[in-house]
This record gives sequence, structure tokens and C-alpha cells, in this order.
Amino acid sequence: MPEVVTTCSKCGCEFAWNTSYQEMPDCPNCGYNPNQKFREADVPRLIQMLVSSDRYINSGAAAELGKRGDKRAVEPLIAALKNDDTKAAAVIALGELGNESAVEPLITLMKSGEGPFAVAAEELIKIGSSNSIKAVLDEINNLPNPEAVIDALENKGESSIKPLFTLRKSQWSIVSKYANKALARLGWKPTEQIEQIEPSPKSEDIEPLIDALKNQDSNVRYEAASALSRIGDHRSVEPLLDVLKDPESSVRRVVTEAIIKIGTPAAIERLITELKIELKDENVDIRKNAASTLAKTEDPLAVEPLIDALKDEDDGVRQTASWAFAYTKIGDSRAVEPLIDALRDEANNVRMYAAQALDIIGDPRSVEPLIHALEDRYESVREKAASALSKIGDSRAVEPLIDALKDKNPGVREYAAWALKNIGDSSAVEQLIFALRDQAINVRRVSALALAEIRDSSAVDPLIDALKDEAGGVRAAAANALGLIGDPRAVKPLNAALNDNFWFKEYINYWGSDLDSVRKNILDAIERITELHPEVNEEPEEKDEPEKKEAAEKKEVPDLKPKKGCFIATATMGEYNHPTVLFLREFRDEYLERSKWGRKFINIYYNFSPYPAALIKKHKVFRRISYFLVIRPLVAITKKLLWNDRLRTSFNRLKR
Repeated sequence: MPEVVTTCSKCGCEFAWNTSYQEMPDCPNCGYNPNQKFREADVPRLIQMLVSSDRYINSGAAAELGKRGDKRAVEPLIAALKNDDTKAAAVIALGELGNESAVEPLITLMKSGEGPFAVAAEELIKIGSSNSIKAVLDEINNLPNPEAVIDALENKGESSIKPLFTLRKSQWSIVSKYANKALARLGWKPTEQIEQIEPSPKSEDIEPLIDALKNQDSNVRYEAASALSRIGDHRSVEPLLDVLKDPESSVRRVVTEAIIKIGTPAAIERLITELKIELKDENVDIRKNAASTLAKTEDPLAVEPLIDALKDEDDGVRQTASWAFAYTKIGDSRAVEPLIDALRDEANNVRMYAAQALDIIGDPRSVEPLIHALEDRYESVREKAASALSKIGDSRAVEPLIDALKDKNPGVREYAAWALKNIGDSSAVEQLIFALRDQAINVRRVSALALAEIRDSSAVDPLIDALKDEAGGVRAAAANALGLIGDPRAVKPLNAALNDNFWFKEYINYWGSDLDSVRKNILDAIERITELHPEVNEEPEEKDEPEKKEAAEKKEVPDLKPKKGCFIATATMGEYNHPTVLFLREFRDEYLERSKWGRKFINIYYNFSPYPAALIKKHKVFRRISYFLVIRPLVAITKKLLWNDRLRTSFNRLKR
């Protein structure tokens, strides 16, 4: 969520709050809330506030009107849809009011593909009229938030089962997947309830259904086309083709889906021919639906018409066409030049989808245009361009990608680092080393991976510093890079990293973190370097050899006294200072030692545990069994016990 720092107008203190559809919270210092003036205003006053030039005032008034439930607010909120500053808040308010007068304006906004059009779809579902739900179902394939729409449907309970069942058969896997999950959560059982919702027609019923395609009632035509789609009889293809120009959009949609599902290649060809004609229609919605349907065919014959749609005068049509190349299997080399032209389109989403489509196609002709797209004003375009250059892997992009590592957007910097990793050019080393200190964890991690690919020895010291990074993924990548570079200077820092204080700190804070993968990468790196440089294991002779020998002998004698170790955990994890052992040892000292029953348990444990520990230590199978059945569940339980109020203070001390 976007976070802003605001100043309290009463006491002047500064505090942060998330702005995504969330009211400003009370001031943490004085308790004042600027939304109080909206709460205290009556409806006429709030309606007056809607036309204020202050974005905060008009949006706050719209949000408050939505909560009041007063019908007088409907028309002013509909009018507020024309104001870009108020539009988002007005959409949500109209959804909360649930008045059917708002349905048509919200449908218009949803189909425009501009502003909060996706939110309009969710609010139409909340209104819940047959027209609003049907409009959203017709448009869902063009929405970026099908999951949110389906969630809104699910929240309506059993009344949503039939529309969810319709979405369950969508040609788009993401829509059908979410619909199936929603139906499952609602307790819908396919084997028991499918006949109640939609009785399965038989092939002998095809003639009456074909006749029903000519019925004057659009609902009858819709159900007939749906039934023919389920039957899948090729005899219905020609009658369905004749209904392609049905005046009702929902009928045209289900007819085209039926033809795509059961049609022969000849039928698909005829469908595409009809869609070519629709792409020249004066009605923008018809052209947009034609482009969307062409994408669903995923047929090579659809490429040329979609290329033509990339030149349409309407942003929505061009966006649908570029989306088709980005998200379906329809793209091929014929689309490269038109998609390159689309990188200069005035609409942000067209440029973004064009860059993503060029990523999928991976044609070297797109390298220079994608390099220019790294400077696009829209950050999503820059991200997709960097991703595409990563896949193509052309050395011409190295310098621009190095510059992209300085982009203000972390996603762009991450994709740029991936691209430099794939290209593997040593000229990027200096900037990748600098990126090891980036604020974004993924940028630091991918930069370490890129340095591992390039294997330049000048990166050794910065990668050693990265072994102390707060994020386990960065440490793992740094250890891997040091192992691949193979510089013997890294052995001592790698060994030190095994026992660094961050192990315990991270274990306390993040149960289930990637500590095991970090540890494995460090051990693998040490092994790799020592294989390349056996001399790093040879210790120089020292003058005080007797003292050293005596210390070594003392070290070999195990201390079996209580409070000095955790036998089973040590035997299972293989090392006295393993983070899991450290954690359980602290649990013993900070929790068990404080109670009488805990001390009694410790005494019993130390009398009993050396024997199974000796057995566990000798057999790898027993170590694995002990880890999964004893140690892992025990750590999960003890972590919860430690985070009680009584121990919070002592563990804050440990974390420091």
C-alpha cells in the first residue's frame, strides 16, 4: 500500500499512514482526526463538499456519503464520476449505497478501461442487480482484477452460485480457477448440484436448441448457445456462425466461445473473417470485443487482424490487441515491427503490453526499441522492457541496463540486474557491486547472483560484506557467488558467517526463514574453495604448540553438565552452534529455568538424552527422523512460548 507522511493540523506532529482506500487514522499524539469534519457534516453539506477544488475534501465527502446510505447522494456522486480527483471515492460510495441508478454510469466507466474501471466492476457486483452482474460477467476477461471480482461475487453467498458457475467455464484459466475455488468455498458439490444449476443436454436435443437460437428473447438465445457449447456437436457450428451478429453482446460472447470450443478449422477461419469486419465497426465496444475474441482463438490467422487493431484510434482496442500478444500464444515474428511501433503509443498500458509481448517473442530486432523503453515515463513499461532485454540477452543493452540499475523503481532495478546476469558482461561489475547496498532486498539478491555469473575477483570484498546482510536470500546468493569465484580470501569470512549473531536474531524474528539454504550455500562455498585451494586448510606452525595441543585436548572433552548443551538437538543438527541449537538453549535458560517444573524437566532430560543423542549422531536416517518429528515441531512450539509478555523484555535484549 502507498504510504505517506502527514502532519496533524492540531498539534503539528508527523505520522505515516497507508492511503489505499483507508481513512486517515487518529493522530498518535493528540488523538485528533481530520475526518471528524466529514462525520459531523449533514448530507447537504457533504454534497456541497463534493465540488470542492481540494482533493482531500471532495474525496472525504464522497467516502462519508457512501457510509450514510442516503439516496439524496446518488445523483451528486454520479456527477462526481466526471472528476478525476473524486472518481475513485465516488465509485466506492455508489457501490456502498447500492442504488440501481448508478448501474449504467458504473458500467460505462468499467468498459472505458480508464481510471478506477476495475474498482467499478467490484462495486457493480456489490449492487447485485441482474444487469450489473451480467455486465461484469461480459467484461471480466478484459479486467485486470478477476480475483477481486470473483471474491465480491462469493461474498453474496448462494445467490452467486449461478454466475460463478458461468465463470467456471471461461476460456481463460485464471477466471475459471478462481471461480472453481469460490464455488468450493461456498460448499458447491459438482456431482450433486450441477444438474440443479444447468441440466446436461443430450445430443438428440440439438435441433430444438438450434431453433432456440432464433428466439426473440435474448435470454433464450443465450441459454441455447450455452447448451450447444456443452454438447459440442459439430452440427451446431453453422447455426452458431449465423448468430455471430446477434444484437445482444452476451449472446455474441457465448456464441463465439462455443465456436472456438467445438469449431472446425474452417469454422474458426469464418469466425476470424467475421471478426475482421467487426474490427472496422463504428462502435468501440464491438471493436474491443472483436479483438478480445481474436485473442481467444489463439489461431495464426488472428495475427494480422490483431496487428491492424494495434493501429485503432481507440486506446481500449489497442490495449486489448497488445494484451493479446502479451498473454496468449498468438504472437509470432510478424507482430514484432507493429509491437515496436506500439512502444511509442500514447497509452501507458499499450506500451506495457507491447514490451511484455516482445519479451515473449524474444526477437533481436526489438533490442534497440526496448533500450529506448528503459527511459519510458511509465515504470511498468521500464520493468517489462528490462525483463525483455533479460530474455534476449544482447550485449548492446549492457550500458543502458547499467544505467537502469539507478532507476527509482525497484522493479526496474531488479529486472536490469537479471538482464546483466544473463548477459554476463564484466563491464557491469562496478555498478552491480554498488547495487549490493540497494534498499530493495531483491535487487541486492539478484546483483549477487549476477556477480556469481560474471565471477570477477574485484567483487570478493563486497560479497564478503554481503554475508552480513539482514536478508537470508542475499546472504545465500553472496555465499554462492564467493564459492563460484573461488577466492581463498573468502574462506575465513564464510566460516565466521556460520556463527554470526544474525543467525539467532533471524531465527527469533522469522520462523520458517531460509536459514537452512543460507547455511548450505556457505558450506558448499567453503568446500568449493578448499578444493581449488587446498592450502587454506593448512595451518602455520606456531611457537606455542604445547599450549595449542592442550587447548585442543580440552576442546575434545565434551562437557555433559546441564546448561552447557542440548544433546539431541546438537546430534540432530550436527553442530553445537547451529542456530536451532542456540534457539533451544536460550529457551531452556530464559523459560524452563524460571519454573520448578522446568528445572525438573531439565534434570530428567540431561539424564536421559545422551543415549538417544549418541544413536542419532551415528545414523543419518535417525537425524532426519529426529529433525522432522522432534526438533522442528519443538522449535515452533517454543517460539510461541517465548513471545509472551513475561519474556518480551529479555528477548529484546537478546535481539540487540
